[in-house]
Amino acid sequence: MAPILPFALAFCFLFAQHALALWPIPSSLSSGTSAIKLFVDFAIHLDIPHPPADLLSAISRTRTLLHSDTFERLVLGRASADAQAIKSAHVVTSLTVGLHPGSAARSIAEETTRSLGDKDESYELSVPDDASSATLVANTTLGLLRGLTTFEQLWYDSAAIPCRTLFARWTRCRGSRSVTPPRLTCVWLVLTSPRVKLSVLYWHIIDSQSFPLEVGAFPELSAKGAYSAEEVYTREDIQQIVQYANEASFH
Repeated sequence: MAPILPFALAFCFLFAQHALALWPIPSSLSSGTSAIKLFVDFAIHLDIPHPPADLLSAISRTRTLLHSDTFERLVLGRASADAQAIKSAHVVTSLTVGLHPGSAARSIAEETTRSLGDKDESYELSVPDDASSATLVANTTLGLLRGLTTFEQLWYDSAAIPCRTLFARWTRCRGSRSVTPPRLTCVWLVLTSPRVKLSVLYWHIIDSQSFPLEVGAFPELSAKGAYSAEEVYTREDIQQIVQYANEASFH
């Protein structure tokens, strides 16, 4: 049998008597009293025929984060008091991801750009302490993305927090406002904001002391207004960022 992850990823729920580690707090939540940790070869199984590419990318990001993130419990002693609970903790070996019967497997980008009244971000996530597999189901791929984000928030490095089962639904949206940073920082912002389920990026592209947007009808705006020729957003850059943002749940 392969060893457990050396950093003993475990639930970081603190629930009623402690501070919650989930953001935003799911509309429905139930917890147990058993510590849980991840298997060293933890896998995510996708039970959807012909899944869209951006859902596959989201699952890949979750898998990478779970194996590389070193976030620790934010308490004095970094949860050293939980060391004993880890020894007998139940091991979760996999997460099965799927849509409810009859649900269409549209891309996350397509679900993100639907009107607010038609957008469905709900999901159900269950992590029992008496089975080796957790389950995540939703009506849409956007809901699955939200559920994956919640699953990422459950775990942290080095110790375990009591928890048995989670049922979560989240339907509200959040907005963020950003002054235009360098191009890579903008992509980083789009990548990291969905981790707390932000869904609207309000981009003020000329809030700084420059005009970095390339406008075809008025080329001198960026040619003379940008900090430099390398610090300009081209039409292709904007298209890529918008597409990437849609795939990451931003509208």
